[in-house]
Amino acid sequence: MAIALVAGTGTGIGLAAAVTVARGGHTVYAIMRHPAGGAGDIRTIAEAGKLSIPVLPMDVDDDASVRSASTCW
Repeated sequence: MAIALVAGTGTGIGLAAAVTVARGGHTVYAIMRHPAGGAGDIRTIAEAGKLSIPVLPMDVDDDASVRSASTCW
């Protein structure tokens, strides 16, 4: 199975994409700049669907943030 990093998972298309890919049996990491403020919806949906979608803090515009998060997968 593939590993997918999905950005913008707090709402909208990013949230839908992460859930859809996880339902397809793939490993999904939800990345967002501020998970404390925006990860509630994806965690609720993941738990209801018995999906594992870890939420990682990452700012894709910040090289140090990307390097730090890349140690998680």
